[in-house]
Amino acid sequence: MSNLSQKTAEESKENSNLGEYLVTGGPGRGKGSKNKITKTLKEAVKLAFDEVGGVEYLVAVAKADPKTFMQILAKLIPTEVNSDVKTTMRIITGVQREAPKDD
Repeated sequence: MSNLSQKTAEESKENSNLGEYLVTGGPGRGKGSKNKITKTLKEAVKLAFDEVGGVEYLVAVAKADPKTFMQILAKLIPTEVNSDVKTTMRIITGVQREAPKDD
């Protein structure tokens, strides 16, 4: 830590009743943990889906308005796929040609 940042950290400790916690920050959310608002919103959407008829409702939407149904479907398809692909590649460095035949 540089002298300037060390001095600022010490001043922050002295001026705060939170001490080290304020200077270093808290542990934060764990990796992969869900946002509470997102979780609540997903639960609300599921309840609304069940209320309007569930699968039967989606079938009705698909028949009445296929464009809207496809937009919903597109939102559910992952936009990024992570995978390992292993392959063998043969590199050709030159092309051999046959000499033209004299007839």
